[in-house]
Amino acid sequence: LMIKKTSQDYIYYNDLLSIKHDVLLFADDINFQNYSLAMLKIFQNKRTEAINILESILEIDNVEISNKIKFDCSYLYFLQGNFNKSLELVNSIADNSSFSEHSMLLKAEIYDYKIRNKSIAADLYMEFLNNFPLSIYYESIRIRLRELAG
Repeated sequence: LMIKKTSQDYIYYNDLLSIKHDVLLFADDINFQNYSLAMLKIFQNKRTEAINILESILEIDNVEISNKIKFDCSYLYFLQGNFNKSLELVNSIADNSSFSEHSMLLKAEIYDYKIRNKSIAADLYMEFLNNFPLSIYYESIRIRLRELAG
């Protein structure tokens, strides 16, 4: 109801959508309290504490929630500079998940900008373009591929 009454021009509109998504995703899941605590730790810039909380609820029965937690944890490891752990988690996200688009992009960018393996990055970008032709990132990735080839 709050989102319906909020203008799309509101500076925090996307944040509200993200929160609504998480609430709907977790619905009646008992791990929502821990997940919310981890999000608070991220907001407080306490990434290590957030990682510990997320890892404690990583392996749950709901595959989509598990994929969400894996992606969030992977991104935190990326921010911490632990690219191997980030890749390990992002590789464990199911290909048919709603988080597969973002996980493939994160993986490609780790290889591209952090590990600097342009060959693997280009392969991942190509796979991304083939798998997600309607992505909002499509044009940016196509341009990046051209830069890598040039």
